[in-house]
Amino acid sequence: MIKEIRNTFIKEASLNLELIEQGIQKYSSNDSNPELAEIVYRTMHTLKGSGPMFGFDYLPEITQPIEKAYQYLFQTEAELSEEVITKTSEVVAFIKESLSNPDTHLPESWGKKSVLIEFFNNLCQLNAETHD
Repeated sequence: MIKEIRNTFIKEASLNLELIEQGIQKYSSNDSNPELAEIVYRTMHTLKGSGPMFGFDYLPEITQPIEKAYQYLFQTEAELSEEVITKTSEVVAFIKESLSNPDTHLPESWGKKSVLIEFFNNLCQLNAETHD
């Protein structure tokens, strides 16, 4: 039963990550997609809260800075830079890799995690300083 619930979480998380990828593709091709920030924010929020319940204890560390950054971008309707889009794509790929190998707990690209977290933490800090 627990394994089935975990598999359902992985399947639903993967579908949400695919929605992000689709949104990024549309955004990157100059096709306006105002919902992208909201989709990323909500997906990261869900992964942050639910991931540890299914053995993905590291997900909050990765998703929280991204969630905060996209919360700001969503609330202010700020334009997404190419760098933010690129880093978001890297995060999505990283999370998808970790979900596709749930028994390893650490994807092969684990070392890159800290660079991505630092990028989004810096973005959050910059946004906070700009609006204080």
